[in-house]
Amino acid sequence: MARFSTECTTSASAEVVFDYLARFSTTAEWDPGVVEAEMLTPEPVGLGSRFRVVTAQGKRRLELVYEVVEFDRPWLVSMAAEQPRLRSFDTIAVTPGAAGCTVRYGALLEARGWLRRPAELFLRPVLKRVGAKGAAGLAEAVRRLGPPS
Repeated sequence: MARFSTECTTSASAEVVFDYLARFSTTAEWDPGVVEAEMLTPEPVGLGSRFRVVTAQGKRRLELVYEVVEFDRPWLVSMAAEQPRLRSFDTIAVTPGAAGCTVRYGALLEARGWLRRPAELFLRPVLKRVGAKGAAGLAEAVRRLGPPS
């Protein structure tokens, strides 16, 4: 199992940040590893909403369909994706503060199948590297959501 987490703050309100990030199709705007993302279900975003996300590592592409499995606006949203060789679980928690909010993002990748153990050895450094780039994009995106200084 590979895990990644990051935290950032913004002057934007918890509601604005939550609504932006819960619409998981926005990952294409802030995560450089995501090459395509779209919402598959009708508005509004809520429990059961689905998003197609395509990531790229070099020439390899991975398509995952995430479903919102926890939804407590504007505090918490969790999404899960599953395919024969991989499970992904992402959680976004938003905590209001005196002058904006704090965002905590966590991702968990779990290899499946008979190659699970060697695949997880590969997933850990990849998630760390890809996660660091995504964390920088996330911090910049939520900063832009805040009022101009």
